[in-house]
Amino acid sequence: MFNRLNNTMQFHQPINAILNDERKVKLLRFLCRKGGQWSGRRLADELSLNPVMTHRALRALHQATILDFRKVGASFVYSLREDHYLVQELLKPLFAREAAAKERLRTVLRRGLGKELSAEIVSVALYGSLARGEERPMSDIDVFILVRSAKGKPQAQKRMERVWTDVTRAFGNSVAPYIQTAHEAQQKSQQQLAVFQSILKDHELLWGQPLKDVLDGRATS
Repeated sequence: MFNRLNNTMQFHQPINAILNDERKVKLLRFLCRKGGQWSGRRLADELSLNPVMTHRALRALHQATILDFRKVGASFVYSLREDHYLVQELLKPLFAREAAAKERLRTVLRRGLGKELSAEIVSVALYGSLARGEERPMSDIDVFILVRSAKGKPQAQKRMERVWTDVTRAFGNSVAPYIQTAHEAQQKSQQQLAVFQSILKDHELLWGQPLKDVLDGRATS
């Protein structure tokens, strides 16, 4: 005799009930990336979510059979059902691909700038809202490019005009390059211009030499 289960997976379009709420998406993203067992309150704290609404979302995901729920000590905890079809085949690959977007962007930018320009490139970094993780749907991709000499600036600018199309097609965002020679950047940094202070504070180096080393004149040739 087979036991009747309390919760069962919905086979017909199950994603409608799993990814239909931003809280569920945030919880699943966190659990797919972090793993482990978490209480509802701890998850709410980690993700800055309302505890009541978090528990409601967790219960719904448990009912959808993709989360386990059990008592550990004095606490009730949730965890991903790692062997579940939707977790293995959809959710984990989905969030892994999502996390790889910046790496894909780096590849597109590097390919677009070209090998022949690589000797001129000192550093390439993201800055602005994307680097801070605060981008909005209409945000540009702000790219800071440091080149070795004045002749490298127009070459990099021309290349980035071509890259704009590739990036827009791949990601839907436009690219806003800010191209400076290392010498220009050092001078403006010494003047403590706001834009350079902001770039130094919040940037993500894609490749090349650390920006602080370049702006402080400590970069290797």
